[in-house]
Amino acid sequence: GQQVVVWNGLDSMGQVVPDGRYQMEVTARGTVRAGVQSANVLVDTLPPTLRLANLDEVSRVREANLTIEGLTDPDAVVQVQGDPTIIPINGEGHFNIKRQLSEGSNIIQVLATDPAGNVETVAHEVILVTRPPEVTIVNPLNDQWTNENLITVAGVAPAGTLLKVNGQEATVAEDGQFEHEVILQEGHNILSLAATDDVGNV
Repeated sequence: GQQVVVWNGLDSMGQVVPDGRYQMEVTARGTVRAGVQSANVLVDTLPPTLRLANLDEVSRVREANLTIEGLTDPDAVVQVQGDPTIIPINGEGHFNIKRQLSEGSNIIQVLATDPAGNVETVAHEVILVTRPPEVTIVNPLNDQWTNENLITVAGVAPAGTLLKVNGQEATVAEDGQFEHEVILQEGHNILSLAATDDVGNV
């Protein structure tokens, strides 16, 4: 009848065999004759390589359409966590993943599975920022009259913002406060403030 034999992955000394190709030989011996069959077995306990080329651990972007480039073993299967779709891989292990991001934090987890069932996982956070930084001016007030030739422009902007007042860069403190002096000309003066965040929203 049918028989099942399980190999525990150990050699004759009781040690776990290293990764590699092995030949398994099975002998069935009866009273009159015997039969021998053999099969090649590949022992593979290492997960496939998986690298994403254009993402940091945490990335901030302003475009909702994200393309992720990556490399893995050519015989691996690549998927995104929660999506059963298999990502195509070329002969060199290169793949592209296209994702539509939502505003705020997006966790993208990529899985690569080799033929032996070993799985490698890489997860990255991608933060979509499409709103420009908000700037509040506390001084001067709009349409303010003054008899001074030098005025201090003060307000609040998000920390890390690149701020320019009439084209000149102004320093934004860690708490978001800023002050910048501007020389006025006689008559009507326009104060223009441009705040640019780390992903280019203005």
